[in-house]
Amino acid sequence: SSDDYVENRDARVDHYGHKWSLSALNRHCSCSGLNVSEVWGSIIDIILKTIVASGRFGQIGQSGVGRRAAPSCFELFGFDILLDSKLKPWLIEVNLSPSLVADTPLDRKIKAHLISDILNLVGVPSSKSRGNSLQGYYVNTFTSTTSRLLKTPPFDM
Repeated sequence: SSDDYVENRDARVDHYGHKWSLSALNRHCSCSGLNVSEVWGSIIDIILKTIVASGRFGQIGQSGVGRRAAPSCFELFGFDILLDSKLKPWLIEVNLSPSLVADTPLDRKIKAHLISDILNLVGVPSSKSRGNSLQGYYVNTFTSTTSRLLKTPPFDM
């Protein structure tokens, strides 16, 4: 139940609660003697089968029937996958427009990396390759905006 949900409020402790970073999951698998590649193979298998079964596999980036996808198009899906105690993945849901709202410091850290990866995918140079890049500007803006929002009390409704 949602009463049992444990939220992580510290981005530095990314292996606590019900939402972990991918690096925390990889560390956990390694420390538990599990094959990290095997766990990821199971997760990727679910993702690929879901996309193929949905019929959207050939449609990503198309703007009409019979048109080919443009090489610069992409679509972001949000896969909610639960790992059971044996680290078997279970697909919970797929979001066609996943939220980029960052409610916690860990969310902010993870989603800032996601935005950086998306910008890199579409060809915006990363802040690692240029000291003062457009990508760095977008990621910093996202991080500072979500930091302010986390400190602001919610609106009364």
